[in-house]
Amino acid sequence: MKKTTSLTINALIAAVYTVLTVGFPVFSFGAVQFRIGEALCLLPAVYPPSIIGVSVGCFLSNILGAAMGANPLGFIDSVVGTAATFISCFILMKLAPKIKNTVLKILLYPLPAVIFNAVFIGGELSFLSMPWSLAAFLSFAGAVALGEAAVCYTLGNLLVFLLKGRIIKR
Repeated sequence: MKKTTSLTINALIAAVYTVLTVGFPVFSFGAVQFRIGEALCLLPAVYPPSIIGVSVGCFLSNILGAAMGANPLGFIDSVVGTAATFISCFILMKLAPKIKNTVLKILLYPLPAVIFNAVFIGGELSFLSMPWSLAAFLSFAGAVALGEAAVCYTLGNLLVFLLKGRIIKR
């Protein structure tokens, strides 16, 4: 694939992630997040280069959320959240070709995003809600995991199903 094509696709992915996240700020920021854009975290299963677009979209969403006043932790979140997104997308990219069973794909593809966002964002929120405690971490991590799982297991899996073998070939 040409570099300009890949760059264009990633720019579109970043834009879609940003619009789906910043366009619904009530759902996208806070301890319980239902970021619709997080469904795109499953794209590396069918289009590995999408890691860049999804990560850039996450970064831009957090910065814009901070600028809008919707995400008071936006500047910290732009580093921590983007790292969680990038790592989860990278792991999915490596994991996806090894999973052949459709049921396992549905169950396992969303797991990296759910786990890494729960740990990273749960850790970030609990650390910033001083004094730090294990109970606070588990509470925030659970809330983040719940929202992430809801989006990734429904919209993310639907997106992968619609794209696999139809629009983007692996």
